[in-house]
Formats: sequence, C-alpha cells, structure tokens
Amino acid sequence: MRFSVIVPTRNSAATLQMTLSSLRQQIYPPYELIIADGRSTDATRAIAAEFGAQIVDNLVIHAAGGRNRGAAVATGDWLAFTDSDCQLPPNWLDTAYKLVQADSALIALAGPLRALPPLNEIEKVAGDALLSGVLQFPTERLHLFERSLRGAFITANVFYRRDIFSVLGGFDERFANYAEDIDLFWRAIAVNPGLLLYEPQLYVEHRFPTTVCQLFWKWYQYGIASCHLQRRHLGRLRLDRAHYRRLAAAFADLATQPDKRPTNTARLAQIVGHLLGKYCGSALLGVVNL
Repeated sequence: MRFSVIVPTRNSAATLQMTLSSLRQQIYPPYELIIADGRSTDATRAIAAEFGAQIVDNLVIHAAGGRNRGAAVATGDWLAFTDSDCQLPPNWLDTAYKLVQADSALIALAGPLRALPPLNEIEKVAGDALLSGVLQFPTERLHLFERSLRGAFITANVFYRRDIFSVLGGFDERFANYAEDIDLFWRAIAVNPGLLLYEPQLYVEHRFPTTVCQLFWKWYQYGIASCHLQRRHLGRLRLDRAHYRRLAAAFADLATQPDKRPTNTARLAQIVGHLLGKYCGSALLGVVNL
C-alpha cells in the first residue's frame, strides 16, 4: 500500500518543519512526499528540500489548487492530505494502512482534528470555535452515508483512493482555501455512500490563529466558503439564528467581564468575521445565508 502525502504551502516556514518532522517519524513511511508551493517568499521551499520532498509549483496559490497539483503528480495508491501547520502522530499512516487492509472496498478515510497546546488565549478561542462550534468529531467509528458535518472529512486529515479522487474531479478550485474539503466529501458520499470511513483514532493536531486579525480573517473566509457550499449543496436560503444569539452573548460578555477582555474580544472578532463573510458571500453568489 503506497501513500502519497500531499501538503500545500505558502510562506509556511514557521510551522512546516514541525509537519515534515512528524512525517519523517511515521511508523509506516510515506511512499512519496509532495509539497505544492504557492510562490513562497520565505524559507518554505528550502525546508521542504531539506526533508527530501518533491516540490511542485502551485501558480494559482490557493490550497485547493495546491492539492490538485500535488495529486496530479502523485503515483501512490492513496492520496493522504494534510496541512503545513499540522503535527501527525507516528502511527498516522500505519493506522490508515490497517484500515484499508481490513476493508478493501473503502474509497476514503478521515479522522478528527485536535488542537495543539495553544500559544495564547486567542489560539484557544480559535480552536474551540472550530472544533466545538462547527465541526463534529465523534468518538465512535462511522461509515458515512449522508451529507453532514458529523465525522467531517477535512483536508488537514483525509485520505482518498487515487483513482476515486480522479473520478470525482479532485477539489473544486472555486472554493480556493476553504470548504473545498467538505464539497469533495459530500460529492464522494453522493456516489459512494457507506464507503467512506471516519476513524476517531486517525487524528492529527493543528495550529490555529494567534492574533485577532488572523482569527477575524479566517472566519470571514469561512463565511464566504459557507455560501459556496450552500449554493452547490443546500439551496438558496438559510437562516441560522444561533449566530445572532452568540453575537449578542459576545457583546454582553465584553461589556460585563473586563477581566476577560482579550478572550471576549477574540470571540467577538470570530463571530463578526463569520457573519460578514456570510453577508459578502451571499451578495457575491446570489444566495441568502444569514
């Protein structure tokens, strides 16, 4: 069983060594390691070269394009996708190997995302917002039949059989940096229900934004990405009142808890960024996602 590990990068020098070091320590080694680099201007390419990675140019820069460029040159049986700010446990590929050996009918595998120990309170807020507020990572193994975010297949930690990835057409590059993974996941479920496996032991650890500006911008992009998902999969109209209850609570906490101002400011930035992204995405894509 040959795993081609694909990592998109752009100016990832601060975290890439962590990711590649963890890949070097795999019990079951990758067949090939492919770095799809989006015109980095820092030491990203030099670090990748130090680890013997195959470097391919990602001229469109965004992550969806990088993953597709990496997949285009991969020769393994399976494509293993992760991100340049992830740390993989030593048994990551070994766990995937055993799952595939046990069930040859599988066409895709994924597992949960976990937060690395946060560097500051903002990173803790950022991790909690995604891992507890949006994505759903159960503690039990699941064969997936229906489109949802339960056991979500995210590109920080997902495996696709290479031939199936090709049949599905890879990642839709209109999504650019966000939600291209959920779109492919849902398209795969539509044509192969029950052949996608979520395994809670197949986990990776991830860094999150450490500044309020980074947090705001990431959730703004998530908001736009949710509009792309809605337009393609969910219909033209969606209203989630929970966003506005969280917004009201965040304003109240900021006003009444001066001792927790940094934490509450980060939470407010996350919510406002997400809502603004939804508003802009709605206007750009002709949907109502509020």
